[in-house]
Amino acid sequence: MGKRPGTRNESAIPELPPEVTAQPEWEPFVPLALEGGQRSFVSGKPQSGLLRVQYFRRRGDGAVVGRAWFGPGAAGPPSHAHGGSIAAVLDEAMGVAAWSSGFASVAAHLEVDFSRMIPLGTDAVLEAWVEKASGRKVTTRGRLLDDDGEPFAEAIGLFVVLDPERFDRDYVYAYHLANLNLFTYLIKHHDGREGNFLVSKNDARRQVFAIDNGVSFGGLFYNWFVANWNSIRVPALRRESIERLRALRREDLDETLGVVAQLERNEAGIYVNQPPAPNLEADEGVRRKEGILQLGLTDDEIEDVWERIQDLIEDVDDGEIAVF
Repeated sequence: MGKRPGTRNESAIPELPPEVTAQPEWEPFVPLALEGGQRSFVSGKPQSGLLRVQYFRRRGDGAVVGRAWFGPGAAGPPSHAHGGSIAAVLDEAMGVAAWSSGFASVAAHLEVDFSRMIPLGTDAVLEAWVEKASGRKVTTRGRLLDDDGEPFAEAIGLFVVLDPERFDRDYVYAYHLANLNLFTYLIKHHDGREGNFLVSKNDARRQVFAIDNGVSFGGLFYNWFVANWNSIRVPALRRESIERLRALRREDLDETLGVVAQLERNEAGIYVNQPPAPNLEADEGVRRKEGILQLGLTDDEIEDVWERIQDLIEDVDDGEIAVF
C-alpha cells in the first residue's frame, strides 16, 4: 500500500533544524531573557528535535517575526505537528511581542484557528504583534505561514499585565503570589484555567490557591491552550523558601512524598486514615495490598521534583531569579 496523500516519510524528517536566513527587513532580536531564557519550553532547546524558534524584529512596524521549525519530537497526527505544539509556539511568540513592547504580562486567554496541518520538518514563518492595549489588558495576534504567505494557524491572545509595583510595595501580596508560583513550579502544574485557582476577594490579603492539581508532574497530556504556571512568573521568590529548599536532602523527598496518604480497611470494611508506612511500590502512585491503600509520588516524579529544586537554586545563585 502507498502512503496516504499529504503524509511524509518520517525517516526523511531531519532531526535537527536548518540554519535560519533572515529576510532583509528582519533585525536580530534575542528577547527570551524576559521569558525564562534557556529554560523556555518552546525555544530553550533548539537542538532537541522538538521545536526551534528564532526571533527577529521587523523594521517599520516593529512586529516580532522569525522562523518556527517543527521537528520529529513535535509529532501529533502521522507526519504532522501536534496542535498543542503549534499553540505553544504562538503563545510564546505573542508573549514575546507583549513583553518586548513594554508590557510585562502573562496570557489569560488564547484562541487558535488551525487552517491546515503543519508537516513535520516545516520551518514556518512566524509573526506576532500587539494589536491594542487598555489598562492592564493587552491584545495580541500571531500567525504561522508558509513561504508563500498562506496561513497554517492564526491566534489571538489576551495578556494581563502583572503588577510589579504592588509586588514591590505590598509584602503580603508578594508573599502569597510567590508561594503559589513556587508550588506550581515544583509540581510542574500544567492546567492554568481560571477554574483551577481560587483568589481571595479580600484585597488586603490577596491569597491565591491552586485547588485542582490533577495535571502535574510532567504527564504527556496537558492543556496547551492556556498560560500554565509550571515556570517562575513572579518577579521574585521568598528567600526563606529558597533556604528551606536548599536544606533538603534527596532522601527527605522520599520520606515525605513517597507516601502522602495511607488508608487501611477496618473490620467494617471501611478504609480509614492511618499514619504512612513504608512505601509498598516506589514505581506506582497508587498501591493496594491486603486492605492497605497508599497514595504518593512515584520515584520518577520525586526525582523530577528534586531536579527542579536544584535548577531553581542554581538560577537563584546565578542571579537569574531574584529573592526578597
